[in-house]
Amino acid sequence: MAQSPYEMNKEYKKDQGNGVWEDLKTITGSSDQALADYAGSVTAAYDAAKRQEERAARQQQDALPHQYRASFDKNELQQLINERQLKERMNRMGLTDSGLNRSQQTALQLQRSNADQAVMQQKNAAAAAIRQQAQSNLSALEQQKLQAVANAQYNMQSRKQDYLYSLLSAANDRYANLASAYYNGELNRYAADKTD
Repeated sequence: MAQSPYEMNKEYKKDQGNGVWEDLKTITGSSDQALADYAGSVTAAYDAAKRQEERAARQQQDALPHQYRASFDKNELQQLINERQLKERMNRMGLTDSGLNRSQQTALQLQRSNADQAVMQQKNAAAAAIRQQAQSNLSALEQQKLQAVANAQYNMQSRKQDYLYSLLSAANDRYANLASAYYNGELNRYAADKTD
């Protein structure tokens, strides 16, 4: 038994709808894979940049002891000079084994300790500044990575919606053309039956 025009129309519309959804599934699968691949490459690039930033910060941290070594050496040299001058002064006055000599030596040791402490504070401040700058740079890189992935997701989602709209529009156009052709065919057949 031949299908009625209504059944044919209904079946065609169902096939068109299924075709659109199958196309959309295919596009969604490939776009999801493309997005995952892009996110992976972006993550790899930003992770490499982060490792480079961490390496640079570590190198700066490792260089700090060498940078401040000269200041510590200067403090030590100044202490030796001051001790020599104190010894000579105490020898001239004949107070080499006196309380004044011991208190002056203690003062020189305290002066050296204070000078070393000041240099250590500068070194620690420089280390903290390096850590803070590295953390700031790492945070900025992480934000850039997340923004790049979010932009790609947004662009992919809007393209999928545009593509779905074009698929549905094309299916509707085909359906309208088929319906028009069917209607015109039925009119022609009806007219032919009337003339017989």
